[in-house]
Amino acid sequence: MIPDFLKNWVRHNWFLKVLALIIGVVAWLIASRWVYETVTLTVPVELRTGEGMVIKAIDPPLAAVTLEYPREAVTSAEAREIDLKIVHDLGGVDTPGTVVFNLEDGDVRRPPRFRVAGLNPGRIAAELDRRGEKVLPVKVSYRGTPRRGYRVVEARVYPPEIKVIGPAGVLEGMSEIATEPITIMGRQVAFDASIPLRPVSPFAREPLPEVNVIVVIGRELKERVFKKIRVDILRDSARFDQLRLEPKEVDLYLKGPEPVIDGLTASSLRVYVDIVGLEPGTWELPLHTDFPPEVQLERADPPRVKVFLDRGPVSPRQP
Repeated sequence: MIPDFLKNWVRHNWFLKVLALIIGVVAWLIASRWVYETVTLTVPVELRTGEGMVIKAIDPPLAAVTLEYPREAVTSAEAREIDLKIVHDLGGVDTPGTVVFNLEDGDVRRPPRFRVAGLNPGRIAAELDRRGEKVLPVKVSYRGTPRRGYRVVEARVYPPEIKVIGPAGVLEGMSEIATEPITIMGRQVAFDASIPLRPVSPFAREPLPEVNVIVVIGRELKERVFKKIRVDILRDSARFDQLRLEPKEVDLYLKGPEPVIDGLTASSLRVYVDIVGLEPGTWELPLHTDFPPEVQLERADPPRVKVFLDRGPVSPRQP
């Protein structure tokens, strides 16, 4: 015998009960068709800080996120290309130092239909510092070398100084800020480029401006020494009975483009002292040179020459 309360339960709202059963069966059938796959992606850990605070370091800077997704709705290729971020809020921290926190599912910015199945590591340490500013000169960095026989003569930077924003402790120890490397591989003529600056910190959020750089490329300089080059005299119409140089020869240390330096000979080099307008006496005079314009005098040995000038005794007049 069926108890009366069961009979009443079956007869009461039997239509709704049948409908609920049908809906449950349909939902089960649909759910049983969804097969979930997993994908693990490694992404940077981003931190949001409060006013006046910046990130100095994050350890570790990356985290592996394991996601589950329905295979019927998302392909494995699509799952590997999704827009995924980890963003944790540290807006409540207002003092410099190290903060340790746990990553949570809510920190993972992911598309719909994806759910977080795991985070590794789940614990992150971040070092915070106060936001600082400093004006620093710009140093140009290079990648590669110019064409053989050429060199970087100079680099002109505009502007030559930049106001840099970053962790106060890091800026305090900086005396310059470098550009990202400029490629000079194989170059032999001057060129200009707009180059970004190298970030103060890999976690810096403040973008740095670009600078304009003009790189001047010139021929490689070669050094060469010429021994015992005779010293000439540049003189006017004044007559001296005695004119003596000490020393009469000097050694020259020259630098210039290799083809020019290799083409020099001792006879093609002119070195002289200028005695125009000088009175009799002993003088210590600098050397003057007459070289091709590409040739530089690094030094002369000795750098100065003593000159002895004398007109001799005056002859008496004849009556």
